[in-house]
Amino acid sequence: MTFAQLHDGFYRNPKVQAAGSVAAWMWAASIGYASEGLTDGFIPLAALASLCPDLDTKPRLKVAARLVEVGLWEVADGGWRVHDYLKWNFSKSAVLAKREATLARVNKHRNGPRHGEGNAVVMRSNASSNAGCNGVTPPVTSGVRNTTPSDPTSSEGSKEPLSPVPPAPTTPPLELTPPEAPKAAKAKRPKPAKPSVLPFSVVEALDAIASTSGGRFVPGDRSTWTKGWNIALAAYVKRFPDLALWRRVGANVAAGGGWAKQTLGPEWAASDGFVAVINLLPDWERRGSQVVDARFAVVVKAPPVAPPTASQPHAPKKVFLGEEFAAAAKAARESK
Repeated sequence: MTFAQLHDGFYRNPKVQAAGSVAAWMWAASIGYASEGLTDGFIPLAALASLCPDLDTKPRLKVAARLVEVGLWEVADGGWRVHDYLKWNFSKSAVLAKREATLARVNKHRNGPRHGEGNAVVMRSNASSNAGCNGVTPPVTSGVRNTTPSDPTSSEGSKEPLSPVPPAPTTPPLELTPPEAPKAAKAKRPKPAKPSVLPFSVVEALDAIASTSGGRFVPGDRSTWTKGWNIALAAYVKRFPDLALWRRVGANVAAGGGWAKQTLGPEWAASDGFVAVINLLPDWERRGSQVVDARFAVVVKAPPVAPPTASQPHAPKKVFLGEEFAAAAKAARESK
């Protein structure tokens, strides 16, 4: 029996929340399917029916496409693959190796010296018991043998002598061969780590988010960042080597995207929430970069405009978000 690993806070993951309840169920079921079948996270097309049996074929494919859109699944030949499955679960080769090691340990215990010695003790004990049952008296247990000859004139001397007592069967001692000492493995020299070259620094990346977030994203003092944040942010800079993309993320943050908090910082940028926003950017921008969450959206007043004319008596005020906010703020500063 195998077990799949699923973080107990998965329901709070931005990707899971963005996917919806039906897609979230299919994703969780796919992890169990991959663990049970030792597929290393691969989900074939034929498995969709068992993962979501209440839906027909077309709705199932839409749910699968939604999982790809939010980043919980990845497209693969003949199906999909659960994102980062092997990061949290054992691979097929690891599971099979563990099973073989367990089987070898059980066989060694069954066939070991203690088991054989126990059988020898049982055989000796059974031999003594059988001797008593067959009418043969076992030897004196005191260990002292009476060498005085019996009196031939006594009444007991006239009795026929008892037949000699055969010695109790003994089992030759087991010859245990000590196991060979394992050969010392040659110490491998650690390979020198290759220098990591980033397209731009982590500080530049977070500054790009802040530049279009309307003040909602605050990078903070880098000396307060944790080691985990630095590692995750460096990995994201490698994965998304385009500063323009980071500024687009800042625009989404200004529109209320990201976590349900008034102010976001490096902790959010180092989490899966950052990747979730990137996965949702194309659809959000296609819909006109609308407000994501009005509770946290940053609303900026437009810079001063010319008085209304006769043709346009009441010019509507414009709301700026994201990159437009940066341009509007710059224009407002220059007009002072």
